[in-house]
Amino acid sequence: MGDILLDLKFRLANNESSPIGLALVPFITFPTGSSSHFVGNGRVTGGGKLVLDTMKMGDRVSFAVNAGTQMRSQVTLSPGAATIGNQFLYGAGMNVEVAKPV
Repeated sequence: MGDILLDLKFRLANNESSPIGLALVPFITFPTGSSSHFVGNGRVTGGGKLVLDTMKMGDRVSFAVNAGTQMRSQVTLSPGAATIGNQFLYGAGMNVEVAKPV
């Protein structure tokens, strides 16, 4: 099990009443995963994402993209290995309605 993540979503623009939706998603993680097994940070971290999504086009397809950052203390995995600090986060998604009940 990795770190527990708690996030909140603040919708700034609604994609049901306009073509584009916009949201801010701040988050915090709690150190419940093992950092020695690379499934946790070993510390509390935080960050946020900005999310942009579209309303359904043609009543079938919608898209979403997000970008943000996770802020944490810098750590070296092992002597001579990579150093990891803050992260740039991004993602994209597409929703396709296959049939009305699905």
